[in-house]
Parts: sequence; C-alpha cells; structure tokens
Amino acid sequence: MPVLHPTKNIRALIPIQLADFACAGADCPDNCCTGWNVTIDRKTFNAYKKSANPNLKGQFSKDIHRNRKAPTEAMYGSMAMDETTRQCSFMKEKLCSVQSELGEDFLSNTCSSYPRLTYRFDGLMQQGFELSCPESARKVLLNPGPLDFDEVDIQVRSSVIQEAKAPAKVPQSLRNDIRFATLRLVRDTNLPLWQRLAAMGVLCSELDPLLQNARYTEVKQHLDGFMHLLENKLIADNFKDIQARPEAQLQIFRSVWQLRQNQFQTEHQSKVFKKIITGMATSGIDSEMKEVELLKNYVRGLGCSQIALKKHPHFLENFLVAQMFNELFPFRTPTLYESFLRLITRFGVIRFMLAFQCAAPGSLPEPSELVDTVQVFCRKFEHDHLFTAQVTNALLSAGMNQLERVIYFLRDDLVEPASQTLLAA
Repeated sequence: MPVLHPTKNIRALIPIQLADFACAGADCPDNCCTGWNVTIDRKTFNAYKKSANPNLKGQFSKDIHRNRKAPTEAMYGSMAMDETTRQCSFMKEKLCSVQSELGEDFLSNTCSSYPRLTYRFDGLMQQGFELSCPESARKVLLNPGPLDFDEVDIQVRSSVIQEAKAPAKVPQSLRNDIRFATLRLVRDTNLPLWQRLAAMGVLCSELDPLLQNARYTEVKQHLDGFMHLLENKLIADNFKDIQARPEAQLQIFRSVWQLRQNQFQTEHQSKVFKKIITGMATSGIDSEMKEVELLKNYVRGLGCSQIALKKHPHFLENFLVAQMFNELFPFRTPTLYESFLRLITRFGVIRFMLAFQCAAPGSLPEPSELVDTVQVFCRKFEHDHLFTAQVTNALLSAGMNQLERVIYFLRDDLVEPASQTLLAA
C-alpha cells in the first residue's frame, strides 16, 4: 500500500526536554480529541472517502464533513463530534479508531502533528510543542532546570512545516540578535521574573522606532548596550522604585479570564476552574467588601504560589521561554512591543489563575496540579483567534499600550506577612 503522507528526516532546533516526547494515549487526562473541532486536510479527507475498511467505511460516510468555506486545504473537512461529550466520534475507549485500524499514516495532518509546531524561519528549522498538551506541559514546567534547546534529527511530514515570514527589511543577523537577547533576558535568574519582563518591555519599545526607520546600526548598538547592562547586573536599578499594583492586576486579568467562563469544559478543565473559583470565594455582604476580600485573597495567593513552586524555580520562566520559542518571539506581530503585550497578558492570566488556586482553603496544591492549570489555560485561551482580538481590546482600554502602566501590572512580590514567613522557611 502506498504511503499516504510521506515523511522526511530534517535537522531542527527543539527543546531538549521534549526530545523523547511521546503521546500519553489513553492515559491523557485532557486528550486533544475532545472539545475541539478536528480538522482534516484534503488529501486525508479523500482517502477516508475512498476507504474500504469494513470497520470504518460506514462511519467515514456519515461522520466526516466537507468544509466548503475552508480558507485552506489544511481545513478541507472535519470529523463529527459527539453532541454531549464533544468527543471525536472516532474515539473508542480513549483511543483513535482510525489509527488503530489504518495506522498513523492515515491520521490527518492536524492529528499527526499536534502538539508539535514545525517552522522554517530564516532558513532554519525549529520544532516547538504546544503546552495545551498535558504531557508536553508536564515535561516543560516540571523540569528542574531552565528550558534549553539543541539541534537534532527529526522525522516530519513536509505538509505540516509552516513557512514563517520574517520582516523582509530587517537583516537576518539582527533578527537573530534580537531573539537571542530577549531569550537571554527572560532566563536571567539574577533578576526577579517581573523585572525581566519589565526590562523586555523597555527593550521592545525602544527598538521599535529604530527598526521602523531602518536605523539598524543603532539597533545593534542599543542591543550591545542592553546586554552590557544585563551582564553587569545593572538592569534592576531601573525598577527599584516601581510599586506593586495588585488591584490593577486583579482587575485586568480577571476580565481576561472571565472571557472563557461560558465555554464547554471537559471534566479535567472543569476541575481546574472550580479550584480557582473556590480560591476567589468571598463572604462579603456588599460589592465593595467582596472586592476588598477578593484582593486580599489574590495577594495571599501570589505568596502561596511562590511557596508551592519553591522546588520548581523555573516553572513560569520555562512557560515563557516555550511561548517565545513557539511564536518566534518577537517577530510574529507588526511590532516587537505588540509581541511583548501578548506574552505578558498570558503570563498575567496564568499568574492570576495560580494565585487563586493556591489561595483556596486547605493544603497547597502539588506542582503537578499547577501544571494542569497552565495546560488548561493554554487549551482554553490560546487556540482561539477571537480571544486574541478580545484581549487586545481589553489591554487598550486598561491603558496597557503605555509601557509605564504595564510595568505596574507586572510587579508581584507584594505578599502578606504570613506568606513572607513561610517563604523564608
């Protein structure tokens, strides 16, 4: 039988912690075949329609549908979903019947590639992993050290390699320098994470006008000066007088989080959301008292989350590095600063969710439970393009297009005295 989807071996840069990634299969707590629309590329769709497999032929006839408004051949069709469970109709006992009957070659490009993201950018190949996958999230976030990368040989379908366009006018060497500088910054453990992000915002906002006016020599000089400050531990001096604004953080990130409260949730996702809602519970008798108590819970939760992650100091850092790598940060948006805003919004919502999960009564959650929180965030928030537009509007209305206001949203070392005592223990 001819191969439906030929693969080829390529050399690509990947996170080394995911070099041995393998799907958890039936053991996955939040499988990718439930709650999402499962798309089928044209080549796979036609193969399904022509299939003579006795166990699948009838189901192919009734449960795969042509999408006549598809913008690309990658979204040529889709699989039917169970109206109650929202599970792909081809799932049998938590396993894919297409794969078990026909083999992995007959999976659609969507099903075969997830959670991998394979890009060709500036002539180089890289493969990242979506953290909406529980297994990839676990391997990235619970890794005891910082996320690192290496070039390895991988096997991939040619049809799933995405060609990422780089800004044509910006020299390639300069793009590489900017990517390196931002990744170097977010991994610099000499600075608290909020200061690393604040410094990144300053860097992006200062480079944008230089790039837009093709002042590339000045961009290089600015980057060199910035790296000098970083290497000589002089960045922190710029932020020592910044005051924390937990009430502002609570307001903006709660509004973003609430955008996803009415969507379908799997049992796993619902469990995570319920823990967060429990941490947000207040006993105030009027709205003003409730807001005061909610803010108190948030501040306490920030401190408690630091305690819960004390043995995993790279947890949030690795989340950010994975996001930046997957999105070719900061070159997937019109400006560097826009990429920065998207990154810190995700960081802020996750910090909000972790804080309230840790503020809930009882013992602190285990790190594996906090992984679930990040994974559910990625699953519910990052795969919806409409959400990106909603968040942009929320940010603009909150004034976060102004860097000086953004920095106030980032500082998170304001914790209650009781939490400080625990942190010192």
